[in-house]
Amino acid sequence: RVTGVFGDYSEQQLVDCAYGQHGANGCDGAAPSAYVRWASENKVELAHESQYPYLNTEPKLECPADLPVYNQGARITDNYYTYAGDEDLLMSLVSTHGAAVSSVRSKGPFQSYGGGIFDGCPPGGHVDHSVAVVGYGTEDGEDFWLIKNSYGKGKGENGFIRLKRGVGMCGIGKYIGIISCEATSGPTDPPMSTATP
Repeated sequence: RVTGVFGDYSEQQLVDCAYGQHGANGCDGAAPSAYVRWASENKVELAHESQYPYLNTEPKLECPADLPVYNQGARITDNYYTYAGDEDLLMSLVSTHGAAVSSVRSKGPFQSYGGGIFDGCPPGGHVDHSVAVVGYGTEDGEDFWLIKNSYGKGKGENGFIRLKRGVGMCGIGKYIGIISCEATSGPTDPPMSTATP
């Protein structure tokens, strides 16, 4: 949001480098606050997805010493998180910051999402998966959240999912975290892949 340039940062950097901090347990889960707190407190410089791609169920859980940095023209300055949010707060944070982390219930039909506005989560249950909420909109009178998932471009709508908005679908909005940033010199073009997973 600070630079107007979309940065596809490395999820794997967070999984591996923040492992064991603030309750981050790699692929065994973490609260949405774990990674925003780790990145903010450590003033982390982030790698691009192409530099350190997602390893899915086989993370290293160790931070590479030579991990390159993607200079998007912004740096992390602070964080905010809550475990008592709602969809109105989520909308305000996404509008202000351009993106927010939230948790959803992914077990069940969510994992087989193929397109359209998803409204298939059964009522009840617990959230078990964090996602990046990057926008919201309305299509044919139906409100939705635009979510960037970590399952890869082959899932959903090119790696994104549209989730029904305003009804607490899949538990969205209760757990929320954001990173605040400020402009720095840059940005640079997204790098070509330089790291071997």
